[in-house]
Amino acid sequence: MISSDDVVRSRPSGEMVNPPTMCPSYDIEFSVHRPGPLLLRDILGAIPSLRTKTPNAASELTNVLVVPTFQPSNTDLIDYGRGAEEEKDRLLENFVSWGNEVVRKLTGRQLWGDIVDPCSGQVIHSTPGPSTYNEVDACQQLLKYKTHRVGNVFPCAVISHPRWATSSYPATLFTTAPLATLLEVIREIDEEHTHQAQLGLTAP
Repeated sequence: MISSDDVVRSRPSGEMVNPPTMCPSYDIEFSVHRPGPLLLRDILGAIPSLRTKTPNAASELTNVLVVPTFQPSNTDLIDYGRGAEEEKDRLLENFVSWGNEVVRKLTGRQLWGDIVDPCSGQVIHSTPGPSTYNEVDACQQLLKYKTHRVGNVFPCAVISHPRWATSSYPATLFTTAPLATLLEVIREIDEEHTHQAQLGLTAP
C-alpha cells in the first residue's frame, strides 16, 4: 500500500509550480500545484485509479498536478435566483469545454488528465471513488483564499477570489503530465480557440 504521506512528505502544504495565469480566449484563470499529503489523500479518495495507473505508482502519485481554475462571473454566485443559476450553467459549460480539450490533447500524448464536475465533486472521465472532491478545502490549502459562510439553516463555505470575490466560479483539472507539457497544451488550446473566434466558429 502506497501512502500519500510518503510520496509528498517534503511538501506538506503543497507547492505552487505555476502562478495564477489567464487563458484569455476562455476567460479562465488557472494555476498549477503539487498537492500536499492531506489534499493528495482527498484526491485519491475521489480518483482511486491513480493508485494503480502505472506499475510505478509511487512516481505517478508524486507527479500529480492540481489545476484549480476560476472564471469571473457576471453576478454574485452566492445569490439565489434564476440569473445566478443561468450564470453557473454558462460557466460550467465553458469550463467543461476548456477542460475536455485539455484532457483530449493530453490523451493524444498518452498522458492522463481529468476534470471535476463542481456540482457533484466527481471526476468526469475516470471512475469516481467513494469520496467527492471539495473545491473549497483545496483552494484554501493551495491558494490560501478566504471563504465566506453562507446560509442559515444549512451553512456552507464559499471561496472568495482575491479580485472577483464571490462573483467567481471555481473548478479543477488534474493531470500527471509534465508541467511543461500541460502549459504547452493550454497555450495550444488558447491559440486554437482564439483563431476559431476570429473565424466566427465559437459561440458568443
